[in-house]
Amino acid sequence: MADELLDFYKERFNRTDAKLDRIADALDAMTLRLASIEQKVAFIGTDIARIDTRLDGFERRLQHIEKRLDSIDA
Repeated sequence: MADELLDFYKERFNRTDAKLDRIADALDAMTLRLASIEQKVAFIGTDIARIDTRLDGFERRLQHIEKRLDSIDA
């Protein structure tokens, strides 16, 4: 009776260990994928900052052109 109970618990622990190993593997894979997503988001943020800088430059140039056109019309 005790041997059967011990075998039962060993089998249950083995199954639990196998499940935990699968969960750990899945977590490792998700961690790698999340790191990749974080990198891409950081690059997008950098690209947006670059675009904002360029738009600011275009705005300054447009204001300069508008000022010149106003002085010609006047």
